[in-house]
Amino acid sequence: MNYYAQVIEIITSNRTDWFEIVAKIAAKHPKIVVLAAQTAWQKEVKTLVDSGQKIAAIRLYRDVIECSLREAKEAVERMAS
Repeated sequence: MNYYAQVIEIITSNRTDWFEIVAKIAAKHPKIVVLAAQTAWQKEVKTLVDSGQKIAAIRLYRDVIECSLREAKEAVERMAS
């Protein structure tokens, strides 16, 4: 079973029971869950950047990484170039 793909699908879906499912996978394969979660939010930030929504991208980046505004802005600007 491809746990990585399964976690990405669950995290990005509208399922209401996703937390329970991901927690079960994380118990056996924690690194996969972390990688899948990072991939999902990074794609979302990149989509926001590509669509010209830099402020939303910076906000999302800050929420996920828990960094300063400056760090988030610099990271998003690197993605834009």
